[in-house]
Amino acid sequence: MLMKNVDYLRRVKKTVWRKIAVNAWDQPNYSTIYSRVELGLENVNRYLKDYNSAHLTQVTLTDFVGKVCGKILEENNLLNCSVVGREIYERKNIDVFFHISFNDRHGENLTGLVIEKINIKTLKEISREIKRKVIAVQRGTDSNFNSIKKSLDWIPELFIPAVLKLLTFFQYRLNLWSKFLGTSRDSFGSIMVSNVGTFDVEEAFVPFANFTHTFAICSIGKPQKKATVSENQIVIQEMVTLCWTLDHRIVDGSSAGKMLQSLKNYFHHPELL
Repeated sequence: MLMKNVDYLRRVKKTVWRKIAVNAWDQPNYSTIYSRVELGLENVNRYLKDYNSAHLTQVTLTDFVGKVCGKILEENNLLNCSVVGREIYERKNIDVFFHISFNDRHGENLTGLVIEKINIKTLKEISREIKRKVIAVQRGTDSNFNSIKKSLDWIPELFIPAVLKLLTFFQYRLNLWSKFLGTSRDSFGSIMVSNVGTFDVEEAFVPFANFTHTFAICSIGKPQKKATVSENQIVIQEMVTLCWTLDHRIVDGSSAGKMLQSLKNYFHHPELL
């Protein structure tokens, strides 16, 4: 049975710039913007400590950033879009993809999971869902990852690029999906989050994979204590660097500025989540 791969609300009417942008670039190869921002963690750390104590849970910085990304897209709905051919479509739901690194019998492996409708879920719900899905991947009981792995195991490596292009064309250009494809529906969501800080990396820009059709990747670095200026005083505080990889066909200076202001606002006032 065939069904829509991605649920779209509408086709977005393009401005003159958008018409130029979607025709100037193909799926992100040359339309990439890189941006980084350093944010203080004092308020976030205090909030998460109180939240975890009150809700008997273990919400992490990764969970928090994922939720923030969902709220940013909720507040700026024209960022929650995908480019299909030369058209821009607004997504119906706000889903965040989290990268997962784990070890199996072949060595270090990389996959991910999607938290659907993350903007309307609580931090506790997000944290528990991520942990449940991570455990399933680590134990080898995640049906989606196992299906993809099984499919790729029998495909000669020479043909994998062609298979990926075919799947991308079918699922995103035609917007069709079937369980017989061996992948989950809308596998990569609206935006990606990758915590490179777990590997002691302070900051890194994560590249786009063309077959994901996401417009942004947020990379979380390892928190570091740094000297900063607050009210004309030098203070030492814990900071985190978020590196952003953005698709210029969707994001421009104005929308990036709105994203930044929302980001700073939630880090300064995490209780607003």
